[in-house]
Amino acid sequence: HNVVEQVTALDTTPLVPLALVQRALRVPSMEVLSYTEARTRFERDYLVGLLKITDGNVADAARLADRNRTEFYRLMQKHGLTPGLFRADGPVAE
Repeated sequence: HNVVEQVTALDTTPLVPLALVQRALRVPSMEVLSYTEARTRFERDYLVGLLKITDGNVADAARLADRNRTEFYRLMQKHGLTPGLFRADGPVAE
């Protein structure tokens, strides 16, 4: 479906050239995000990666990110993350 949309958007002639179809098939489809959404996803993925590496140790994760612990906690809260989710013993029961 995306290939058809790409090809028709790129070509204005009644007959679509084979090379254009082949190129569209080779190019992986990419989800286009707003800048804000892309930044939000990157930020969350970055935090998750650091917390996984450090087994949920916020001080170590903040140090790796070159941020202070308070700022790192704020970012975690913004993205709904808690250190317990990344500890080796799993999420802590409340």
